[in-house]
Amino acid sequence: MSAEEERKLNENAVMVFIFLIGFTCLLGTLAVIMAICYGTFVDPNEKINVMTCTVLQTKLNCEPCHSTHTCCHALLKVDPGTLFDKNTFNTNRTTEEFSDDSTYASLTVGSSTTCYVGNNPQDTSALLRKYDGIRNGFKTTAIASGSIAIVCLVGVMLSPFFAKTVH
Repeated sequence: MSAEEERKLNENAVMVFIFLIGFTCLLGTLAVIMAICYGTFVDPNEKINVMTCTVLQTKLNCEPCHSTHTCCHALLKVDPGTLFDKNTFNTNRTTEEFSDDSTYASLTVGSSTTCYVGNNPQDTSALLRKYDGIRNGFKTTAIASGSIAIVCLVGVMLSPFFAKTVH
């Protein structure tokens, strides 16, 4: 190998090394920022606690929607389980609006279903499907960018060995 080829090879190795360091720093910083956002952001509409609910009333506050359907709410009795204090927990909650052609329209009085509630025990709503809000996006971005940053860091740590094996 000539001196000129070796010099170009070393320049390329240094450029890859610098790129990997920069990319690692960028992704690591993004992971930290997203993790901080996940930990500090509070979404008051977030409903992630899985609870057992009993249907007390179906087709509550029905009104026309989507021009051809009727949209209603349901009234649920939520069992606080061990997650909430039974003395401060509001057990009767209304669901989000659902149309008469959805799977929720088939709820019957007295039946049990899974519902989701937020962290506020005095809240008066429960959802029939989980709502993560934007926090889930923060968490996913933090995990993905942190994982890629770790892989890049391993590449930075191993790049001198790869440069030596090329010679």
